[in-house]
Amino acid sequence: MNWLVNIDLSIFHAINDYCGRSWAFDHLLGSLQGNNLIGGGLYLASFWAMWLHPTDGQARREILITLLFAVVLSLILNRLLSVIVPFRVRPMYEPGIGFRAPLYDEPPHYDLESWSSFPSDNATFFFALTTGFWLLSRRLGIFFAVFSIAWGTLPRVYFGIHYPSDVLVGALIGIGVTIALERQRVRGLVASPVLALKERAPTCFNFLMCLLTFETANLFVNLRRSGKGFLHLLQHHHYL
Repeated sequence: MNWLVNIDLSIFHAINDYCGRSWAFDHLLGSLQGNNLIGGGLYLASFWAMWLHPTDGQARREILITLLFAVVLSLILNRLLSVIVPFRVRPMYEPGIGFRAPLYDEPPHYDLESWSSFPSDNATFFFALTTGFWLLSRRLGIFFAVFSIAWGTLPRVYFGIHYPSDVLVGALIGIGVTIALERQRVRGLVASPVLALKERAPTCFNFLMCLLTFETANLFVNLRRSGKGFLHLLQHHHYL
C-alpha cells in the first residue's frame, strides 16, 4: 500500500507546489473559495432553472427530486465512512510532508469542523450534483464537471485541505450514489411521494423545496451549526 501513499503524495505535491508563490493568486483563489454564490449558488440557480423548464416537466422533476435525495444520502455515507476508517490529518496540519502554505494577509475561513480529511465531502457534494445534471443535459454536465474539478476540488488540494485520494473517493461516492438512485425504478419510488405532495399542498411543497435547495447549496452548514448548538446546550445542562 506504500506505493499508493507515494502516488497520492506525489500528486499532492504536484498541485500544492504552486502554492505560496504568488500572493495575488493565493489571495484571489482563497477569496473565490469562500464565495458561496460561485459554488452553491450556481448549482442552486441551475437546479431551479431546470425545475421551471417547460419541456419534459414530470421526468425532469423526478430526476431533480431524486438528485436532492442522492446528495443528502451521499453526504451521509461520506460522514459514515470518515468515522469508520482511521482519522486522517489534513495535509495543512501534517508536519514533515513538505506542505507549502499559501500567502495571505488573512486566510479564508474553512468550515472544517475538526473532521477527517478522508473522504472529501466537497467532492461528494459537487460530483453528486454534476452527475444528476449530466442525466438532464450533457452540456450542463460537462460544464459542471469542469467547474467541479477546477473550483470545487483542485483548490482544496492546492491549499492543503485534502489529499488527492480524499477528493477521488469523495467524488466516487457522489457519482455512485446518484447513478444508483437515478435508475428509473428507484427514481419513481423516491420522487412519486414528493410529487404527490406537490399536487396536494403546492404552497407547503414550494416552501420546503426552497429551504431544502438552499441548505443543499450551502452543504447544510446552517443545519449542522444549529445541530451543534443544540448538542452543546444539552451538554451544558448535563442532558448528555
